[in-house]
Amino acid sequence: MLILILIVNISSLARENLTKNKSREKYLNDLKKEQLIIGIVKNDDFKVKNKLGVSIVDLVKEMFLKELKLDVLFIEEDQEKLEVMLKEQKIEGIALINKENEISNQLSLTNILFTKNIYLVSSDIPLNSLNDLRVLNKPKVYFEKGDYKYRIFKEKMKVNDMDIDFYEVDDIKNYQNELLVTTQFNKYEFKNKLQVTISPGYIIGLDKKYSKLADVLSEVLSKKYRQKFNLLLEEINKEMSLEYFLSSLTDDEKKYIDNLKKLRISYEENSLEDIYYYSKYYKKSKGLIPMLIERIIEALKINLVVYEDKKEKKLELLEKGEIDLLILSKTMDRDKKYLFSEKIADLNTYVISKKDKSSFRRRVGVLRYNIEEEIVKNYDISRNIKSYSNYELLKKALDDKEIEYILTINKDGFELAEYDIRIFEKVPINLAFNLNNPLLKSIVDKALIHLIDIEILKKETYLDIEREKEADEKIKENEKRVLIFLLLLAGGYLFYLYDNLKRKHKENETLLKDSLTGLLNREKFNEFLKEKEYSVNGFVFVIDLNNFKNVNDTKGHNFGDKIIIEFANFLKTLWRDEKIFRISGDEYYGFLEKETEVEIIDKLKKYKEYCPLMQKNNVSFTLGLNNIKNGDSLKEGFKYADLIMLENKGEGKFKYGIVNDEFIYRKNREVKILNELKIRLEHFYPVYQPKFCLKSNRIIGAEALARFYSKELGPIYPNEFIKIAEENGVVYKIDYIIAEKTMIYLKKKIDKEELPQDFKISFNLSVQTFEREDIIAVLMNLLKNSGIKAQNLEIEITESIFTVKLDELVMKLRELKKLGFTISLDDFTAGHSGATILSLLPIDIVKFDKSLLDSIESTDYSKRAKNIYKRLVGLMKEIDLKIVSEGVETSKQLQYLNSLGVEYIQGYFISKPISGDEMSLIIKRNGGNI
Repeated sequence: MLILILIVNISSLARENLTKNKSREKYLNDLKKEQLIIGIVKNDDFKVKNKLGVSIVDLVKEMFLKELKLDVLFIEEDQEKLEVMLKEQKIEGIALINKENEISNQLSLTNILFTKNIYLVSSDIPLNSLNDLRVLNKPKVYFEKGDYKYRIFKEKMKVNDMDIDFYEVDDIKNYQNELLVTTQFNKYEFKNKLQVTISPGYIIGLDKKYSKLADVLSEVLSKKYRQKFNLLLEEINKEMSLEYFLSSLTDDEKKYIDNLKKLRISYEENSLEDIYYYSKYYKKSKGLIPMLIERIIEALKINLVVYEDKKEKKLELLEKGEIDLLILSKTMDRDKKYLFSEKIADLNTYVISKKDKSSFRRRVGVLRYNIEEEIVKNYDISRNIKSYSNYELLKKALDDKEIEYILTINKDGFELAEYDIRIFEKVPINLAFNLNNPLLKSIVDKALIHLIDIEILKKETYLDIEREKEADEKIKENEKRVLIFLLLLAGGYLFYLYDNLKRKHKENETLLKDSLTGLLNREKFNEFLKEKEYSVNGFVFVIDLNNFKNVNDTKGHNFGDKIIIEFANFLKTLWRDEKIFRISGDEYYGFLEKETEVEIIDKLKKYKEYCPLMQKNNVSFTLGLNNIKNGDSLKEGFKYADLIMLENKGEGKFKYGIVNDEFIYRKNREVKILNELKIRLEHFYPVYQPKFCLKSNRIIGAEALARFYSKELGPIYPNEFIKIAEENGVVYKIDYIIAEKTMIYLKKKIDKEELPQDFKISFNLSVQTFEREDIIAVLMNLLKNSGIKAQNLEIEITESIFTVKLDELVMKLRELKKLGFTISLDDFTAGHSGATILSLLPIDIVKFDKSLLDSIESTDYSKRAKNIYKRLVGLMKEIDLKIVSEGVETSKQLQYLNSLGVEYIQGYFISKPISGDEMSLIIKRNGGNI
């Protein structure tokens, strides 16, 4: 019976394919009886030939004449003329028109033949990201006359809320020092380049009566010709890049290359994330740098010799000129010994420690002669640093507790279950050359300009890494196929034929689906973005599961996979025919064309009915939803949906957020603020709010508060910049800057006798700062450089500090007190800080939060609030802690605090935050009295 069913199914499938092929063949045979006239858009770029003499135009003609064997007359003309001829029915179609062209709406269109990357380039203006344009005052961008890229780029800038002036010129060659839009970044010596977007794509448009021919051409493209177009473009771009590179060389550089038989290089011993690693899959060195070197030696037609040796030996060989090239980070000291290329990429450094660390010696281990050794010297004293000759010894020292931390650029071999791993800071990666070899440096610099697109290499490296990750899965899949093959043999040859035929029939579809869930995968998502970037209406959503990681870690990956599959099946049940993607792990993206936001949310709320495993294990999800319209960027739409999802993310029930204009404005402003924080930290400055002693009736100190001013955005206040700084790991830098400027100010004013000798100023240190291992060393260094005594300084911490491990916190506070600092607990509300915890911490002062004081003037709870405040004051006195009452704004509050015997106050009733000069002037004139 089973064999009979199989035979019927095979026959049905074969008949269906045969009927389809016969219909296509009949249509083409009928079409061969007439002559078609197809216009080809005249464009010099499309006529450039590869080494075999083939151009884009040639390949278009080949599709019609050789592949489909049609009788076609081709006319090459300007697009405007071809459009007129099409309207007058003198031609049947136009090839190589842009998909976004207005006339394309009137035609039957093929699938996209190819796309082109659009770059923003300049010789002088740095271009690491679009944010670099934000710091310029209404930048000028130039494009060649009649260039379609202008419109696409302008739309991109509009989406990113950028104010830019555009100028149309005859030849961009004359504007190399300005900002230019082009697809040929390698044509001139553009030192800086940034891929901004992708062109909508080139197509063939045919008269509506030839819609079936458009379908046939699309099928031919999918099976064969899209790959041929992409390969041809790659070959042409490569050959043009080489031509531009060679023409840029001086006679001395050409002579040097003629005499250069081999390039001698040494790679790192250990992996450097995507920068360098040894691939078991490819059996050779891979990563960004090896790919870059491969491109260069291919262009120079020389051999590559790789030296294997210890780091110190490599540096010695480079200095002697026995190797030509080394991967090395540029530092001030190294810049005196070697020549360096421009920065190629950034690399993370990591602080790694054992989860069960118990030592308080704070010793940090690093690899000798590596960049980490120089970094750590900037943050810690030499007696706390220990260098090791190789990676194995370094890791063993950490495991044996000889050291408590490792600073490294290589986190391979450290499991998260056993080690704490934190990103410390980024370091630049450069190529280093011998000081006496400026010609090679110049040649490589020109290669980086003309031959290399770093961003494309990064994407290729990412794909290589992904392929490696999938290698093990493929091995398992092959084993499974072998098993299936054996079963097929046992079950009969017909069953094997059926399975093989079915598998081949679905092979293309399967490759574009996630192997676990059957949803569309990331590759299909990227393709969807490219094809539909500005041409869809509907809702995009981003979903991330809540509490999934905890369940996955505790119950295992197999159980986690069941939840992933369960939720994917739920989404498929809701939207079987829509674009639903599994992007990674527990993250799902989707595009819905026919639903309203209310319908989407109501449907998703029903997940508990379909997902019993999720409900049983307390797994919910967070949704980000964004309505995009035709002309909006699909990619940007997903970005904002992801951002609002993250903003609503929680471990509790189902939550969602819907993108609106206010949210987009706020997020764009946050990007601008973050950019300001990254490049203008020196614009932070302290203002000072005086602290007043009720007993002596004078100002006895002040609190330093951070302020920031931006030329573009104006004043940015702490309620905005602190959250952004914390989320992006730069708040410690602000803390250190305010501490440093406070110390310098205090020393200067005391020396000039504009402030009393015992005047004390406090500054705040955040949780992130206290989590850093360099905190003691940095503050010691600031004291030394400023010359101020720690006895004149007070460090304020908040209740949130209790997220730091108690033993580490106590140790660091005690070390700070030994140096002479006073420690105060800020924003005390009795919410987290019980009296027991307070008694364990080496603090001197408790600052009562403004909210406690405000409550005593509340009509409903005034009496209760006063009793609580009074008891808290009494408690602090009992455990010998001084009190500062913050937020004093009325005389009534002042009188109440006086009645309780509170000695120190701070608030607008005394003074708002003022500049340092204003404060010293008040004290000098009035002796601190107000």
